[in-house]
Amino acid sequence: MERDLLVQNARRFAEQQASQRTTLVAAYLTGSVARSEPQLGGTSDLDIVLVDSAPPDNYEPCVALSELVHIDLSYLHPREFADKRALRQHPHLAQTVFDAMRLYDPQHFFDLLQAVVRGQFDTSENVHARARNACARARQELARISAYRALPAPIPLDPDDLRALLSAVEWSITAVLSLVYQSNAQRHQLRLLATAAARLAQPSLMPLALQALGYGPPDPAALQVLCDTWITMHKAAAELPPDALAPHMDASPARRAYYLRAFDALGASGDGRLALPFIERALAASAAALLQSAEPAKAASALEHYAGFLNQTGKGSAEQMSDRIDAASRLIDAVEAVVHNWARTEGVAA
Repeated sequence: MERDLLVQNARRFAEQQASQRTTLVAAYLTGSVARSEPQLGGTSDLDIVLVDSAPPDNYEPCVALSELVHIDLSYLHPREFADKRALRQHPHLAQTVFDAMRLYDPQHFFDLLQAVVRGQFDTSENVHARARNACARARQELARISAYRALPAPIPLDPDDLRALLSAVEWSITAVLSLVYQSNAQRHQLRLLATAAARLAQPSLMPLALQALGYGPPDPAALQVLCDTWITMHKAAAELPPDALAPHMDASPARRAYYLRAFDALGASGDGRLALPFIERALAASAAALLQSAEPAKAASALEHYAGFLNQTGKGSAEQMSDRIDAASRLIDAVEAVVHNWARTEGVAA
């Protein structure tokens, strides 16, 4: 679908929400469509943020528009933006708001917010703060599972623990990307890291990230088996009642083609491992949903598939998980050193 049509769909959706919600303050589009980036695998998601003074407790976070296009929806309260200048140093919101496209803004709430965030956005102090804060987030995520460096991790790994490891790596990548003014993108994060590491003359960062994630050398046949395992679990999760699936957005059926086309596109580029982080995040969501809500036989089957996937990605035993946590810690150490050295070069006080 052409970008103009995607934007039209996003605006139409925002207008529909505004007609139904008197508490809606503003709506904006983030992500690759807002940034005019090429589609990956011919699929797109419309990342729409609704700023609402009374966000609903329950809502559908993933809405399919077609097989190849879906909306990822999130709500934020206006108080999240109370200190607009401080947002320039937020490790995620700053770049997101900077890149975003206004969809609905009758009171110019978003216009003012974006103008403030864009002002002095690229000062060395703010760049350094965003990268430093992303490193802190990486440390926080790793702390959730750091006990497993010494104590045996439960095997198969709890899906929440898998997501903590993935998030620690993702925030580390976000810190690196902050230094080159690049937004992170879930389906592109390892490819973006490789490019940013080359720009920063830091060739060790990509191998460290792969070690933290437990990915061995590229093996197309093994990668296809992993993809097939994820598809099996994703399809099983799709049979759950909507209420059971709602808390696990990455398991939404609306995302299947979005992930699968990206997997194929990244595999065709020469290294299918680039697709594994988002496949693993979707796998963790599917596993969590099935283990919580499926009937016993289906939950047992899901657990078997999930354990098999982890065995193939270096997270299938307590010893392997300890190694992953050590590698993730080394990755964060290395990224913190890159950020520190960048700041010193730019004359930013530590």
